[in-house]
Amino acid sequence: MPSDPTILQPAERHTQVPIPPPITKPPQYPDYLYFAYGSNLSPSQMKARCRINPTHSATPVAIAILPQWRWLICEAGYANVLPPPGRRVANQDSETAQKIPISGSEDAVYGVLYQMDVGDERILDGYEGVDTGAAGAGAEDGVPVSIRPRVQGDGSYNKWVVEADVVMWVGWDGGG
Repeated sequence: MPSDPTILQPAERHTQVPIPPPITKPPQYPDYLYFAYGSNLSPSQMKARCRINPTHSATPVAIAILPQWRWLICEAGYANVLPPPGRRVANQDSETAQKIPISGSEDAVYGVLYQMDVGDERILDGYEGVDTGAAGAGAEDGVPVSIRPRVQGDGSYNKWVVEADVVMWVGWDGGG
């Protein structure tokens, strides 16, 4: 039986997200940028995934870095990032997590920043396994709610809202 083409069904993910219909209202942009790493570094992949406003949401605006974070390929075979010590939750603070090597001379993850339509961000959340219906977070694990607004499973798929350092703006020469 064929699957419903309006439901995203990424392999080995926890959620199914309906694909929103095309919008007729003006695009909505959050006050933050979307930090992409792993396969989402590719504007081609972002354009294929971002179906609400792909021209906007799949255009890189900067190269950025998450200082003190670590990049890794998890046991399931895909890219993930590990928060800095003190912000890790559940299995992120395990002995195995401590053994993940530092990338280069210091802990840092490089990525690409995209300005994102909120509808496209929700679609990407589905691809990344973010459970947008998960319970709201509390600060009992030491991570402020403003940084990790929802608690989801063991922390592997939690969405984080953090500052990234811009290394270089794309398409901007810095002149006035």
